[in-house]
Amino acid sequence: MAIRTHKITACLWVLLCTLPLHSQAQQLLDLGANFWASSVSADGRTVVGDNRMGAGYQMWRAETGLVNIAGTISAGQQFVGRASVSADGTRVSGTGMAGDGNTEAAWRSDSGTWSTLGGVGATSGTNRSSAWALSANGQYVGGMAWQPDGTTSGTVWRTGDGALATQVTISGTSVRLNALSNDARSLGGFQNGTMGREAYIWRDALGTGSFAGTAVGNDAVSASEVSAMTADGQWAVGVGNQLWRWSATGGTQALGRMGSGMGTSLATGVSADGSLIIGFERAFGSTAAQSFIWRDGVGLQSFNDYVHGNLGLDSARQFVFDRPMSVSADGQFVVGYASTTLNGGEAHGFLIQLTPVPEPASWALWLIGSLGLLRMGRRRNS
Repeated sequence: MAIRTHKITACLWVLLCTLPLHSQAQQLLDLGANFWASSVSADGRTVVGDNRMGAGYQMWRAETGLVNIAGTISAGQQFVGRASVSADGTRVSGTGMAGDGNTEAAWRSDSGTWSTLGGVGATSGTNRSSAWALSANGQYVGGMAWQPDGTTSGTVWRTGDGALATQVTISGTSVRLNALSNDARSLGGFQNGTMGREAYIWRDALGTGSFAGTAVGNDAVSASEVSAMTADGQWAVGVGNQLWRWSATGGTQALGRMGSGMGTSLATGVSADGSLIIGFERAFGSTAAQSFIWRDGVGLQSFNDYVHGNLGLDSARQFVFDRPMSVSADGQFVVGYASTTLNGGEAHGFLIQLTPVPEPASWALWLIGSLGLLRMGRRRNS
């Protein structure tokens, strides 16, 4: 009887080991030429970004492919901000054209309707405000708005009623919010200091609407802005002289650089548990980007090396993944833009699944086989 049980266990193990994973085509997707992907939904089925040939914001969905998002201004200008998508893929934030011809922070509902969010009483040229972040639950838009004195305040709007929920103002200097938690009680971005941008976290610890700001930088890290934050506000990453990770419990941790010499590390995304970070580096005086992935317990690694080597994607050979820009909360999906060997090196948006999972049909076949073996074993034992 023991021998039969061992045989059945061995057969189940063989079935599990032969379970097919996602194909390479599914693990790496080319999202289209000139699409600079900047944000991905939790399930990897919705990606938003902007078209660098002047077509404005665009959205890629697994069901429809890449389409223009109607009603937005041409992206790629400094004040435009960043296109972001909620975790469920139904809401998008960006910057849109108001009725008076000025540009304002805006959000797009799941019905496809854009709503502009206004400003705080001033414009710079034709720009009143701009959106740089959307909470994962889609309830808040973060960004900046121009003030009468020529500086900017960090602003948070509610998507439900379009009202201004929070305004972070520092007298005589500018503030911008690039990231925020689901409850909008943890905010990340920068304020201008005497030496340029300084990364800050603002937190409303008591839920009273009163925010206290904390500089991210320390003796080891010169941090210039926060660029991404987890939905619970417990982890944040951003720009600095080296890669860094901030936690609500431990503060700022220096994580180093891949390159030698002086340069800038620009972290663009962090997983929900803080264990995976993506981004890119630039050496001083150079515009060339060297992308990276950092994993807890592993450290920094070239993102290109990771994709080509660890994932074994032959189809990735025509891509140079210059700028990974966003990662899903579970650390499974990464989007960004890459140089290619196509048409003289044009940029293409990409989506990579870092951890392939079995196809549903494969799971079903494995389960049927397993149940069959177990049933056969019971019959023999009886």
